[in-house]
Amino acid sequence: KLLEASENLHKATDDESVGIAAVASLSEATGFANVAFLKGADWRSPEVVAHRGAILGSQGELEISRSLLKRSMNGIYILKGGVSSGTLGASLESLDIRQAICVPVEAGTTFFGWLYLDNRTGSATESPAKEVAGFAKAVASTLGLALSNIARSQMQQRFDDEKKLMLDETIHALIEAIDAKDPYTRGHSDRVSKFAMLLARAAKLSEEEIKRAGD
Repeated sequence: KLLEASENLHKATDDESVGIAAVASLSEATGFANVAFLKGADWRSPEVVAHRGAILGSQGELEISRSLLKRSMNGIYILKGGVSSGTLGASLESLDIRQAICVPVEAGTTFFGWLYLDNRTGSATESPAKEVAGFAKAVASTLGLALSNIARSQMQQRFDDEKKLMLDETIHALIEAIDAKDPYTRGHSDRVSKFAMLLARAAKLSEEEIKRAGD
């Protein structure tokens, strides 16, 4: 199950798809009724990236114990039974939470969010909490690496796009400078670009190839 989860996580190409893969793996392997990947560093208002079960209410409101998120900021938190007092006890009682596991998702010094699992009244799992927690921790570790890789890939893509934009602007500036000095060739480059795009479109090339022809 863990190997399958790892393969699915590393195939994902964005935060949503990697979150869906993590939640699906946890839900199917552990039997917990409610599972979510929550992103963000503020336990009061996390973003729900992916979920299964009763994580969101009928109006889209978040229905989890935020106190569990707070307690797991620095490490995995396992709840085997009810807590009778304090803020945590109140949130558990309001949602009828009977079992819960909350794992921070990190990669190095970067904190991404949490993997959250709970069972409420009428739902339970026979899987030992320690085994479930170990599996969830392994998935969280792989998820953190996958998110880190995605962020690095997106940063590289932005860098490449900015570099291309700078090159395009430099070329256009040179064309404008040449056109300004030579009335005979003024507008020639633009006309060549437009004709090239028309030819590419007539040849039924893709939009990316048409744009490249105009460049």
